[in-house]
Amino acid sequence: MQIRTLGTLSLLACLFSAAGGSGCGSSPSSPSSTAVDPVAFAQKYKIADNRIPGWTQDPSTDPSANWSGTNLIESGIDGGNEVYDSHGFRQGLFQTLDGSSPQVCNLRDMDFGDDAHATTMFTYSRTHNGATLTISPFDASIAGGETVLGGVTAFAHFKASYFELFLTGYSDSNLAISDAALFLQALQTDTK
Repeated sequence: MQIRTLGTLSLLACLFSAAGGSGCGSSPSSPSSTAVDPVAFAQKYKIADNRIPGWTQDPSTDPSANWSGTNLIESGIDGGNEVYDSHGFRQGLFQTLDGSSPQVCNLRDMDFGDDAHATTMFTYSRTHNGATLTISPFDASIAGGETVLGGVTAFAHFKASYFELFLTGYSDSNLAISDAALFLQALQTDTK
């Protein structure tokens, strides 16, 4: 069981809001208190070989090619982890999948404790990255992305989970967008 501690200012704000009747748990700045279990989270969201036809786990021994846990610095995100942590990151799974050579999908699945935190992280990412691309069949409030040289970067959220996909190695951005939709549909199914 993981226990999160509140800073002094957060604790005082919590006490004052509780006195006013709103309580600490209703604040959008405190994620849900459900148990954190990185192993179960990884089992739930890991994309199995050929679940997306033609995509298999990257055999790399690079730790960031297949990571799960609660500490983003251990995942290889060092210096950028504050953005995720400040939005309520609790646990995650990073997975690298290989498609038709040279296509690669770096997938980040993250638990933010509740829908409000996952939505806030999604909104931040879309705004910060200028991601205006629509990924059909998803509504722009659920998923979106941006084309990049040789692929697409996509962001999405379903319930308390937030996802990032970095698809590279494409000569046709429409194919990258189509593959992003396939990955997101699989992740949405896993979230139900």
